[in-house]
Amino acid sequence: MTGGAVRCDYRAPVTDAARLDAVGDKADRIDAQRFVGRDDALGEIALALEGRSDLRVFHLHGPGGVGKSAIARAAARAARANGHMTVALDGRTIAPDPDGVAEAVAAAAAPRALLVIDEIDELRPLRFALRSAITEGMHHSSVALLVGRGRPDREWFDGGLEHVTKVLTVRPLDSDDAARLLACHGVRDPAVIDRVVRWCGGFPLALTVAASLQPIPGEDAATESAVLGEDGDLGEAILARLGGNELVGVDLDVLDVAAVAPAVDDRLLDAALPGRSTRSGLRQLRDLSTSEKVGSRVALHRLLRSALRARLRDTDPDRYRTLVLRVAEHLRVRALTEDPRVLLELADMVEDPALRLAMEGSSSYYADRVRAPDIELLSATFDPEQPWLRRLIRWCEDAPDVVIVVRRATGEAMGLMVACPSERLPRWAHDCIEIGPMIEWATAAGHLADSIFGHSILFFDPLIGRSEFAEVVKVGNSAAFTRGLIRYHRIGYLTDVERRDDDGTDFLGYVEVPELRRVDGDRELLTWTRDFGSEGVIGTIADIIRMEQGALDPGAGSVGADLVAALRGFHDDDALRRTQLGSDPEAVRRVVRSAVERAFGDSPSERLLRDALVRTYLDADGGHACARQELHMSRSSFYRHLQRARQRLIDASA
Repeated sequence: MTGGAVRCDYRAPVTDAARLDAVGDKADRIDAQRFVGRDDALGEIALALEGRSDLRVFHLHGPGGVGKSAIARAAARAARANGHMTVALDGRTIAPDPDGVAEAVAAAAAPRALLVIDEIDELRPLRFALRSAITEGMHHSSVALLVGRGRPDREWFDGGLEHVTKVLTVRPLDSDDAARLLACHGVRDPAVIDRVVRWCGGFPLALTVAASLQPIPGEDAATESAVLGEDGDLGEAILARLGGNELVGVDLDVLDVAAVAPAVDDRLLDAALPGRSTRSGLRQLRDLSTSEKVGSRVALHRLLRSALRARLRDTDPDRYRTLVLRVAEHLRVRALTEDPRVLLELADMVEDPALRLAMEGSSSYYADRVRAPDIELLSATFDPEQPWLRRLIRWCEDAPDVVIVVRRATGEAMGLMVACPSERLPRWAHDCIEIGPMIEWATAAGHLADSIFGHSILFFDPLIGRSEFAEVVKVGNSAAFTRGLIRYHRIGYLTDVERRDDDGTDFLGYVEVPELRRVDGDRELLTWTRDFGSEGVIGTIADIIRMEQGALDPGAGSVGADLVAALRGFHDDDALRRTQLGSDPEAVRRVVRSAVERAFGDSPSERLLRDALVRTYLDADGGHACARQELHMSRSSFYRHLQRARQRLIDASA
């Protein structure tokens, strides 16, 4: 074995002031300045090096881009600062044979040393040799930190090794640490930080790449365009860093479907690529280091999927639209006939961020059942003498299965909500002023059995920020599906003391029931409802996807539908003649212009909706790209406004 086959980075504490301050030292200082969070993992490793725990082997694992290598570098810095010998190796550069592994590990044979091996997945065929080298060649006071994407094999927990081995799972940064990381890179505009954090999902790689695309402007459209990868920079950087050459040779059709669908299996591929053999492509997908198993299916790394999806949408919009519609239809049928929780995968395909549902877990929050300390916190945070609080505590104590608590990653409760389907209503619910009137209303309407009732979306922190609020609501809503509280219910009811802009009810079309306004002490209770139709929320989400992709017009068969059709064919005489608005194209154009003028008011928001229609459809020099640029909107904001403007035109013509 040649000496160049092992890359060792051993640097004892610097005591010689005349020592060369190398480029690597500068890079290390910057790396330290831009490192945030991860105290739990670093603390475990430090305790082991100090001899204050029995642990000696740590397996640091997680998906690509989640910050594993950064943690390993931070652990090495801390060890050196405390006088420990540190050896840093890269699994890709260790000679691929047992002797090479043994020689690499032997470099850390000194007492109280830290051995770090990154890219440990490269040594998986040699895991037995590596295990032997560590257990037989390292001093009993030394610590090994093995870093890779995959979970360690069970061989690391045999023969008593389980007593000194621990798995450290690396998860994305929470929103606070993600914001701190961006600040370390010079990004301090709160609006920009919110959008970058939302898209990057707490992955340090994406956050760092996004921050490097300087300057990041403050304007909404330009910023979100960069963040979402529409200009190609961020998306292509993520593809290069995560995908590398590994994607070369993978079935491109299968890769396109995996970019669109949250998770794929042979059935979904058959539906998305009819008549196409996909077995080998699915096998290639499973073998990628950037994919993971989701039950019996496979999903691409979240960041990689987002980048591939953005590239497909921008380079081949027709193919993107076709695949989205095919996958959505397959998931709709699957959710209706097999498992309603598939709805979350369907919701993941909605492009509008106003939807408060998601398949992906949050990096900052998780949903849990209500526990005794939560009830104590309610009484400590709010006036325990308030009747509404006593009623809420009764839900927590007597019907805990319908109470959802959303917690920070660190465990503290942030929000609490009740989501109770009709079949789980306790007998005393009729006497509860929050739920009782909704039950009576649903009973009188004859749809009690098809109803789901929600109330008391309560936040323990009254100063919760807008983005945090939206994230907590999304986690809570998603938990209602994963826990089986919402299944195929047609009617949704929600009671609260106010309607919040970011709770997603407006996006889903909830409307107030004025007759159910009621007074509870010093509170006024409001109730909203939504008839989701025969397919419930599943059908509604599928319709939203169809509308986003231009495959479904609200008000089909109505004058409004003809107006929308005339909008889209405004400069095509033959298309205008095919509408029911007249046979003279010029007369139809006058009808459309008149309808547009009547449909909107004079407020700034109304003028914005009107301008979106006029510049997109009516003006000869307009179009989608031109209108979006002139209105200074991001892609998602623009299409959301355009959809609302079309709906307003339909409603005004009814």
